[in-house]
Amino acid sequence: VVYFKAQTLGNTITMGGQKFRWLIYFDGLGGEWIFQDAFQATTTNNQWVRLMRGSIRTHDQYVELQHFMAGGYRCGSSLFLGASDLHHNIGAPYAGGGGRWYMNSSFLTVDAGTSTITMDGTNGFASSFTGGNQTYFNVTFQASSNTITSNNFYNGLFKIIPGKIANLTSNSTHTFLGAGNIDGTGLPGFPV
Repeated sequence: VVYFKAQTLGNTITMGGQKFRWLIYFDGLGGEWIFQDAFQATTTNNQWVRLMRGSIRTHDQYVELQHFMAGGYRCGSSLFLGASDLHHNIGAPYAGGGGRWYMNSSFLTVDAGTSTITMDGTNGFASSFTGGNQTYFNVTFQASSNTITSNNFYNGLFKIIPGKIANLTSNSTHTFLGAGNIDGTGLPGFPV
């Protein structure tokens, strides 16, 4: 387990081509972590990256994750994605599915910038995207099966790769703002 703890702004993380192999926690009221190069946290283990308190700035860097969770604590968390390209579940299945993106809307701010989040289900595993009532820019679903929950807003491209399934759960609303657009190809019996 790796803990990043701070209560100050401006803390930087430089990976130098290395990958994290286990659970990663970011925790600190008033803390801020800024990625300086590609941030990779994918293995064959059930790997979670969790923002508990504080802020993460991806600083337009490439990010590879298996699972990411943020929010839910009574103190605020912020996630600033800039123009980053974030990929989930790069060859890292767990017993029951592929990559997960889980945002708990309580006490959480997501600034998606012009980022692209790609939910990948390597080796046929499914992905799960819980947006947490936040606004996203580009989100691409390319796992064989993708479950999309909670109320989400999109200001860029919501894309489903041809031949893949996207299950938008009941009692959730997906709103396309301004330049928001959906791209998907339906199949007989499976319209878009």
